[in-house]
Amino acid sequence: NALSAALTPGLDSEGRPYAPPADPYARAALRAMLRAYAAVWGEHDAAKYEVVAVELPFDLPVLTPKGRESRNGWGKSKAPRRVGRVDLVVRERPPACEKCGGRGEIGDGMLCPLECFTCKGTGRAAEDGLVWTVEHKTTGKVPDEHYYKGIEVDPQIATYFDALTIMGYAPAGVLYDVVRRPDYHDPKAPPALKKDGTARAQKAEVAYSNPRHGERAADYEERIYQLATSRPGDWFGRREFRAGEGPLTSAR
Repeated sequence: NALSAALTPGLDSEGRPYAPPADPYARAALRAMLRAYAAVWGEHDAAKYEVVAVELPFDLPVLTPKGRESRNGWGKSKAPRRVGRVDLVVRERPPACEKCGGRGEIGDGMLCPLECFTCKGTGRAAEDGLVWTVEHKTTGKVPDEHYYKGIEVDPQIATYFDALTIMGYAPAGVLYDVVRRPDYHDPKAPPALKKDGTARAQKAEVAYSNPRHGERAADYEERIYQLATSRPGDWFGRREFRAGEGPLTSAR
């Protein structure tokens, strides 16, 4: 799962070596927010969406206003490209079949009849759900309406939308998913000198963090988790940008 992956050495989304934070308070902050995200969004997202792709790479040409590939300043052999990865692509799950209520059977172990055009024994409607690209962001502030004011001029999500369109996904738009980072500072040792100017004995390990002196990392994790889950609007934000609206009118 996301929590174990974030706390295990491996490769990042670009294929580079990844190491989880070594500092116990940094790990506690990461654990707290991953747990809180799952608590706030997990059940809702699992019921509404199915994952299509994770870290989906794309490589697109830069187009001129006339729709031709641009080669300005690069010569004929090296045209400029738009290269990147889409954080996540999801598809809305079809609604449950009205005949069997999503169970896939109508009683006595009998499957929903194949002539049921919305189900065909699967328990769900047959039509494809809408496809969305999901862009994950973090911020140090509450992700309220002020956070989204400048997004209409952000070309990044428009580029992702173009990429999915060219790759044939026909996206409905972009889900802009924002997580607030907890206030966190690296643990710091006490000053080398006391107020009277005498030397202070230095400990090999520092057992406190700036968020609250004397607080263990495990207590810090639980406190942040409780804060984020009790007031999710202060920590998590999400907005839909549909095709033809705001930044998705054109990325060219």
